[in-house]
This record gives sequence, structure tokens and C-alpha cells, in this order.
Amino acid sequence: MVRILRVKTRRHSPLALVRVLVAVIGVLTVPGRAQDVIASGEVIVELFDGEFGVGGQVRPGDWAGIRLRITDSAAEPRELLLRVAGSDPDGDTPMFESVVASSPGTSRDAWVYVRLPSRLGGSVLVTAYEAIATDDEQRPYRAGERLGGALLRPRAVRDPTTGLYAVLNSRGGLGLTQYAVRAQNEEASPLANERTEIVTQLGAEMLPDRWMGLEPFEVVVWGDADPLQLGTERPRAIMEWVARGGHLVIALPALAQEWTNPRSNPLAELLPRVTIQPVAPSYDLNRLGPLFMGREARESEGMDLSLPDASVVVRELVADPLAREREAIPILTDPDGRVLVSRRLVGQGMVTLIGIDFNARPFLRHSLPQAEVFWNRVLGRRGAYRSIAELTNQSTEVGKLRAMTRDRQERWYDDDVGDEIATSGRSAAALLLGFIAFSLYWLVAGPLGYAVLKRYGLVRHAWLGYLAAGGVFTLLAWSGAIALRPKSVSARHLSIIDHVYEQPVQRARSWMSLLIPWYGDATVRVDSTEGFHNMVAPWSPRDGGATAVFPDARGYAIDARDPNTMSFPTRATVKQLDAIWTGEPLEDWRMPRPVLSADQQGEPTLTVDSNGRAVGVLRHDLPGELTDVLIVTVRGQALVGSPSAEDVRGPMLFVSNAASRNAWAPGAELDLSTLDAWEPFGLTLDRMVPDARGISVTDPDPLFGDLEDRLRALSFFHLLEPPVFTPENTRGGTLPRRWQTHGWDLSRWLSQPCVIVVGVLRDSPMPVPMTIGSGREIASRGTTLVRWVYPLEGNPPGWSAAVVDGGSGSGETGSGDASSDENGGG
Repeated sequence: MVRILRVKTRRHSPLALVRVLVAVIGVLTVPGRAQDVIASGEVIVELFDGEFGVGGQVRPGDWAGIRLRITDSAAEPRELLLRVAGSDPDGDTPMFESVVASSPGTSRDAWVYVRLPSRLGGSVLVTAYEAIATDDEQRPYRAGERLGGALLRPRAVRDPTTGLYAVLNSRGGLGLTQYAVRAQNEEASPLANERTEIVTQLGAEMLPDRWMGLEPFEVVVWGDADPLQLGTERPRAIMEWVARGGHLVIALPALAQEWTNPRSNPLAELLPRVTIQPVAPSYDLNRLGPLFMGREARESEGMDLSLPDASVVVRELVADPLAREREAIPILTDPDGRVLVSRRLVGQGMVTLIGIDFNARPFLRHSLPQAEVFWNRVLGRRGAYRSIAELTNQSTEVGKLRAMTRDRQERWYDDDVGDEIATSGRSAAALLLGFIAFSLYWLVAGPLGYAVLKRYGLVRHAWLGYLAAGGVFTLLAWSGAIALRPKSVSARHLSIIDHVYEQPVQRARSWMSLLIPWYGDATVRVDSTEGFHNMVAPWSPRDGGATAVFPDARGYAIDARDPNTMSFPTRATVKQLDAIWTGEPLEDWRMPRPVLSADQQGEPTLTVDSNGRAVGVLRHDLPGELTDVLIVTVRGQALVGSPSAEDVRGPMLFVSNAASRNAWAPGAELDLSTLDAWEPFGLTLDRMVPDARGISVTDPDPLFGDLEDRLRALSFFHLLEPPVFTPENTRGGTLPRRWQTHGWDLSRWLSQPCVIVVGVLRDSPMPVPMTIGSGREIASRGTTLVRWVYPLEGNPPGWSAAVVDGGSGSGETGSGDASSDENGGG
């Protein structure tokens, strides 16, 4: 329901004003209302089908797309400036602006994008103005007459610690909703760590037309939605989201003509280069049972996936002979080696194609596939995910395990960004100087000066001495303040930079405290590469930041559709910003790359031997020494259906190993075969959880270890150890938490063979290319987490003989050899 408050402009009686005030208060306090128009006018602003965020879902601290319906009553078309009021910890108001053309007498929809504050209030104000053209290239329009407005409220505000997946499917969540199960309203997964909210019932026409609207989502799974409904702008948004690190998963529906015809498919260039071939109709789907469900489900009464009325389309994905190695990577096969899941790497992200119709009757009837069995392998996750009925039944092993996971204590992995970027050194020096100057002044102008005057019989000149001391120390204080006052722009940052070998783009993110030593205004800009919309916006910590604001707070504009530039008020202090960039590889940030050793010829490559050790030589030319280096090798996945892969505790499904190196200088060659102390990567990950480090769970400090430990753990967050169940630890434990690094997880890479290098650059410049004013570079120092991925040839897991053809045969089947290690890398 929309409540319209009509305000007459000629006469306002006191009673009328009281009624208006009461109505506005009602608008602000009635819960559950999606929107309220707060003033009549020539333009009516409304939410389009409740789309404040994709599917009506938002998460504080993220970007969000708001789809508006604009109705203009003017007689002629005109330009309208839409303004969304944001939040800034300094008290200023960032105004996210977009210009649209109105359609007189009819409604039109428009997407605008806004960075939400870390503490989101009840409503967001959206206002429509007449757009007045200017000569300013940075801001070609300014606001004219106010024409209308609305208070908008999201339908659902998710907890900042919750992950988000989007599912475009009309019939359920394709088994992914098991990631969202929680018990007793806990914001955690009972037998794993982070809970993931699944946004379902989405259609292609509901997706945003800029990648910022998809930024909160780590994964988008496409079911039976029609790609022809995307139009022209939405495919570009999806392509950019994928290239910036998103994971698009497409589960082919029963009728997949729109996907197999590249002329009618706007996403055709993203798909793996494969030929889609239907498998024979007589295919026994029960043979694939171990890929979709655990042993308990397979052995339950009535579990039959090949009933006469259960027609299921299964397609083999045959790699195009002309496809390059990273354009058709096999991920999962059937027992006969047919590829059922294939993948293509696109920039920093990936597109995975599944040749099985999960909307078929057997999957819907039995709520398949199970997330912990199938989706963990595709998405690179760890942990057990069960239904509420199983979790609450304490007569079963699952119910007993659930009883042990209550009362876990949170341990934050990314909650100290504000501390890491704080510029407190200069302030502390100024405070110390002030304290020393005042102390000396008090001594000289007080008891010490009086004692000296008394000794020499000059007490009668006490007032003159007092004035002289005041003048001298005033001069000293002003001189010290001038000497300590910063004279140039500088930034203290914490950053992440990623690169996938041979991909044409890098991505980086920097949280920074930007010191600007003047009063007035400043303009910062993140460099942009054609085809990418980079972003910079004000940032605040999880608690919302400082409660005190500047008395001269005012608004400043940010382009709501291309927010790579930000002009804001300055007061000779710091501004905390969050900048996200993707573009061509930076010349000053030459990431690791394979080089030829002295006895090699041809193209330099990396390989992994049968023991899981990396073989090859790497070199980097980064702007400093790489420290705390972690090298991870992934050979493949554990056998499908093996006992260890079906452990109810949520095992590590990926055969991986890790080694470390303390330091690696730029220009130096690192021979990976010389590294020793390789161990299963699962053990390395488990040490990134506080319990395994011997840290007391009753320790009040919500952080653990040092910054480097936490940064590495964030890189593999979905693979961190689930709750540990031992005779000594039968209750509680710790719960890993994050709130601002969703989408920056490398866990998905463990679902395919690769080599991953993670290291830390201390006291480094900022990797995000950003300028101030007319193009001046910003001097910056801080800590940068460097991550580099080298994809290897595909090696899908084999199948355990125990689950193939009723257990006949010996050894394993399928194409994978790495999966003979049933422990899954620890």
C-alpha cells in the first residue's frame, strides 16, 4: 500500500500541519512497509515490484540495486535527476545520482545503485528533481526543482555475516536452500560455519543492469529462467560480474534450445566451449545417486530416481576440439567418464555448465541434489548441511552432532580493517608534543619560574615573566603544530589483489584512510578500463564508525551508475574509503609467473607430481618482498561415493597440499621443487581456526592470531574447519566470522586442479590505481594480500568401486587419478 500525503502550497493551518507530521511519523514507524511517497508532486517515485536489492534482499555494507518506477505527469518529455541519500560516518550525505528520461503520462523503470552503510536504518530517501545541464564534465547535471520523492524500505535486510546466492528458477532452489538452514534463529550453519541465504524465485527480467547490483552475490545459479528475457544491458552486467570474480552456474533445463543456440543466447560467449549431447533415454539415473545424495539417503526406502514416470534429461558435455585448455575444464563425470559438469574461466571468475535437469520430478520429490554431496564439489565448500528435521532429531548421529555445536563463540577474521588503516601515529605525536609543551609551560610560568625569580629577588617581575613564558610557549606550540601538520595527500591502506594466470584482467580492493591536508573539497577517481565500472565510496566499520559528526556536514554527489569518481568535503583530516577496481594487469604489479629453469626449453609451465608437490619455477616483480608465502596445489577431488567423502561431519572433498616460504624477493626465482614440509592442505586450514591453535574459546578478544593468519584464512573461508567433535570438545567451540570480504574467497578454485600462491606485501603502495584532483597519484603505504592462481589441466574425480554397479569391481573408475586419495587432502 502506498500512502500519499498531499500538501497544499497556499495555506497551512496548524491542524493541517499536525496531521502531516503525524502521517510522516506513521510512515517512518510502520514496520514491513516497502515504500511510502512522502510528498505529492509532478513525479511519483515507487519501488518496482519491491526490488530494493535483487529479489528484495540487501546486506548492510554492500552495494545494492534499487529498481524504481517513475511516473511523470508533465506534458513533455524531460530529464529527471534521481537522488538516493546514503550515509557517511563524518555526517556528510553521499547522494547517489542518476539521470533518466521521463515518459509523460506513462511509467518507466530505472535502476539506481547505492553503497549501503554498515548499519542500515529503516528507510532510504529517494528524491526526483528536474535535471539541469551544466558545463562540468564530472557532473553534467545538477538538481533543479524538487518534483517528488519516497522513503523506501528493503523487504529483507540480511545479517552482514550471511552469504548470498541467487537462484533463477521457478521451482525451488535446486538443493541450494540447504545452505540456508539454521536452528533456533542462529545466524550460522549448525554443522558448518557461515550460513548462506538463497534468493530464489528470480526471473531473468529481475536482474540489474549494472554489475554493482550483483556485487553482494558470490554465486548465481541459473535454472529454468529464459535468457532471452535479459534484454541488452543485463547480459553486460552479468559478464562484468563474472569477469570481476563471480561464479555463474547454469543447470540446463529439460528444454535447452535457448542455451544451445548461440544466436539467441545473449550469454553464449560465457559458456564453456562444449557440444551438448543428450545421453540415451534408457540411462539409469540411480547410477548417479552417489553424486547427488549421501549413503543414508541412497539406502532409504523408496529412493528410486528412475521411476517410469520420472523422465530426466541427462546431457554429456563434449569439449570442442578447438577449445583452449581453460575454455572447457571437466569438473564431474558419470561412472563411464562422460563429462556432466564443465567449466570455463572468464577473467577472475568462472562459468560452470551442468548437463542435468534438476527440475525433473525425481529431484523435486526427494529434495535433491544434496548440497553437501553435489554442490560442495561444484562450489568448493566444506561442511554438512541437513534439514531441520534431521538437526532436531537427537536420536540420530546428525541430531547428536547438532547438540554439540550450540554456544559457539564468534572469532572475527576481517573486523580490524579500521585498526589496520588508522593513521594514529602523527596524531599521537601531536598529542605528546602538546602535553610536553603544556607541562613545561606550567612549570616555567608557575612554581619553577617563581622559584627562580624569588632566588634572584625579582618576584616583582612575576607578571612580566608569566607573560613572557606564555608568549614563548605559544610560539613553540604554533611552530610544532605547523611542523607536524601534513602538507601532502597520503593514504594508509589494507588491500587485496588477485590475478589468474593468462587472464587479461586483475582485480583489487583497498580500504584506506585518506589524509587530505586542506579545507574545502577534494575529488578522487579510480581508474577505469573500458567495459568495467569501478567504484569508490565512503566506508565505515561494522559498528557504524564515530558517533560525533562535523557541524558543517553537507551533501556530495556520486554517479549511481558509474561510481568511479567521488567529490566530497574536506576538513584537513582523514576520509575512510573503500575502492574496488578491475582492469588490465598493472605494470608495477607483475604477479608471479612461470619461467624456464636452466635445463628447460619451450613454454614455461607448472605441474603437480603424484605426491601433490608443485613442480616448476616462479618469478614475480611485485613492488616489494612477498612474505608469509603459502603455496597450495590441488590435484582434484576425492572419489565420488568413498566413505571419507560421505562423512557426516562434512569432510574436505579436495585432494590438495600446501607448503610455505617465509620470504620471496622481487626478481628472485622460486623453484617449487625445493620446497619441503608439504602437508595436506586440510591440516593447514585447520590451523587457521582458533581452537586448533590452542587459543581458549573463552578469550574475550574476538580476533585471533596475527593479520597475516586472518588474511590467508579469509582466502579460503568456505573451507575452514567445521565444528570439531571430540570427547574433550563436546559442546561449543568457535565460529569463524566475516562481514566485508564476501566475494573475495578463493575456495571455489579447489574444485579443479590448480596451483595457488598467497602472500603478503608489507609497507607497500596501494594496488588500486587511484588519483586525486587533476590526476595526481596518491602516496600510500600499507599491507597488501597478493593471491595468484595457475589453472591446471582438468582432472575430474573417479568413482569408488563400492558405489559403481552395486559394488562390483575393484579400485576406482572414471578419469581422475588424484581422487585415489580418499582422505581428500586431509
